Amino acid sequence: MRPLTHQEAAVIAATLERASLIPVAPSVLSTLGQIQVVGQCECGCASIDFLVGEEAQGAQVLADGLGTLEPGGTDIGVMVWGFPDRLTALEVYECSEAAPLLPAPSSIHPW
Repeated sequence: MRPLTHQEAAVIAATLERASLIPVAPSVLSTLGQIQVVGQCECGCASIDFLVGEEAQGAQVLADGLGTLEPGGTDIGVMVWGFPDRLTALEVYECSEAAPLLPAPSSIHPW
């Protein structure tokens, strides 16, 4: 278990602010610094989990954005999963394969 990195928190905040599908409680953004990463995708991508198992059951896509990987300019999909009052995961992906890095938070926009 580890805390979110600054870049992970910035990507989550940007995705929720710019590409939200379901509104989240204001406390979700204000408590990003308290979120603990409990798991990471085994394929090598930048996807991480905050809740697992039954705690994450029923989670839905809260935000679905598209960002740009710097350098290179590759488009990277970013989904934030969870519930209106808590987050369960950050999923990061390329359209063709797993994304190994996080996109620049300033580049995130809705699909």
